Amino acid sequence: MDITYIIYIYFTIIFLINVQEIYCSIICKRCKSKLFEITSIMEMKSSLALNSKRKKLYNINNVLTQVFATPLKMIKDSDYHNPHKIYIELIITSAGSLYCNEQEHAEGTFFKGYSWSECQCPFCGKRLGFKYVPNQSFCSKMIEVDKDYNCKKRIPFFGLITSRIESSYAFDKFKLEL
Repeated sequence: MDITYIIYIYFTIIFLINVQEIYCSIICKRCKSKLFEITSIMEMKSSLALNSKRKKLYNINNVLTQVFATPLKMIKDSDYHNPHKIYIELIITSAGSLYCNEQEHAEGTFFKGYSWSECQCPFCGKRLGFKYVPNQSFCSKMIEVDKDYNCKKRIPFFGLITSRIESSYAFDKFKLEL
């Protein structure tokens, strides 16, 4: 085999691996609509998670997933409960094309200092997770305790249920057409 051919194959494989990560999207498992780019996945740890682990998810290594139980039996503070008694695994993203309810709830949050609202797929209406926004009353209390506390560093984010989303690569449709 010619060394030039081997080098060509090597760089082609490297290119395809990198392109795959760039063009990977997360889609709704029900209707297959694009929700966000895979590069939007971020880390936001919660002290209220029952389990927190890193695993290969959507063909990416070391994605942080967190499992929450509702009600959160391990939390002594009665402010952190949800009467539906469901276990869910979430990933955190910085962006998403989701429809989120306008009504925010401070109680029952999985992330202290954040209020949440339910989010659905904008195309099929399937409930996919939650949007978290900084809770202003929490910020005010923290500033009273610590004058250097910076509320502006707290950014909104989404917590998406891993069993309701999946990955889709830009090349998937080409595979079907070939």
